[in-house]
Amino acid sequence: MYYFAGSNMTDTLPRHIPAYGNPGWGYDVFWRRLVLVLIGSAAALIVQLFPRPPSASGHVCKSLSNSIRLLSDHYALLLSCWGQGREEGLAAEKLALNVAETLAALDGPIALLRFEFSSSPFDSERLGQVKALCQELNQNIARLLYLSASLPEHLQSRLARQAGLLDHHNIGDVMAVLGVVEQSLKTGDPLPEVLPTPLLNRCHNYWMSHHVDIILSKDLIRDEEYRRFCVAISAYLKFLAAVDDLVLVMKGTLGESHIVSRDLLDDQYV
Repeated sequence: MYYFAGSNMTDTLPRHIPAYGNPGWGYDVFWRRLVLVLIGSAAALIVQLFPRPPSASGHVCKSLSNSIRLLSDHYALLLSCWGQGREEGLAAEKLALNVAETLAALDGPIALLRFEFSSSPFDSERLGQVKALCQELNQNIARLLYLSASLPEHLQSRLARQAGLLDHHNIGDVMAVLGVVEQSLKTGDPLPEVLPTPLLNRCHNYWMSHHVDIILSKDLIRDEEYRRFCVAISAYLKFLAAVDDLVLVMKGTLGESHIVSRDLLDDQYV
């Protein structure tokens, strides 16, 4: 602030506001500010990518992988209870609700994945399909677990005999496929080309090889226990079909590895 000679300090007015730098004007200011904006944008991009930020798709994949592991445990519990007259199956509703809550909590994150800039092969649509199939697996395992405690033992033994529910080869195939899918969701690695799928077709081959006759009559239809037996067969077949669909979705997303000669595969089915 400056003062004129002979004037009082109280009636003075500011004549000049000092500037501490001269930014210039016109194009000279424009290109300097443009360079600064570009440098700031580049620095922000580097900070976002290095270190790599947590990925929402990675979080969803890990959550789905953990859900499949939990479903594998429920499948093992089903096999332990089936035909044994054990009452652990009565807890099926609580187990299914816990898994259902975990899967339902992923609806929001999966829907927001369409706005994420990520190099993950999984997009919102694919992960939504995986989640829906996990829900179907959960429902059918829960239904079978409940029937393991409520269906008469002779009908449980009949289903195990006819559909191969307790056959060691079938159990190994289901566990192997679920384990491979769980690991691929976690790591993003492609699935092997040759897997023991489709499981539904293997179940049909087991059925045909044991010469199982389908008996149906009016009396059986009126029998409530037999209708529950039919529900158990339907739930088991839907469970196998859901696992097959899960493999197809994963292969369609991640691809296949360990490719085997097509001639060798064709010879196996001649």
